[in-house]
Amino acid sequence: MQDALDRAIETVGSVRAVARAMGISGAAVSRWRTRGYVPATRAIELEQLCEAAVTRYELRPDVFGERRR
Repeated sequence: MQDALDRAIETVGSVRAVARAMGISGAAVSRWRTRGYVPATRAIELEQLCEAAVTRYELRPDVFGERRR
């Protein structure tokens, strides 16, 4: 999950860019990194923000399970 979050942040540009686009603080995004997971509702939003370069399934497999094809 941590690798997926780092890839999503890199895809969007930075922690600050993710925070700004989602209307939250950079500290909130940094806490995701520290904790090692993204809240499930934010995982969906982050998936959309990075245009599915990183999916909710990668960000939270414990919640969303394996990606169905």
